[in-house]
Amino acid sequence: MHPQYYRRQLMGAMVKLHFTLTHWSIGAKPGDSQQSVDTYSAELFSTRVLRKPLPSIPSPQQRKVSPTDPMTPTKKAKI
Repeated sequence: MHPQYYRRQLMGAMVKLHFTLTHWSIGAKPGDSQQSVDTYSAELFSTRVLRKPLPSIPSPQQRKVSPTDPMTPTKKAKI
């Protein structure tokens, strides 16, 4: 799977990841008014899908209504 599609294809899945996390603490130079900076870098080296995502079922509110459907109300009824 190309990394470009990870998010779309794995959303809702249970995934086991193995990665390394590297930390650098970059101190401020003497006499500099800035504080030290922490930098983190993660490198993914293994991905395993434990459970595939469930198929998405659109809710009735998100259902597209056909203009030719006779059951579709065209105007709100006045009470």
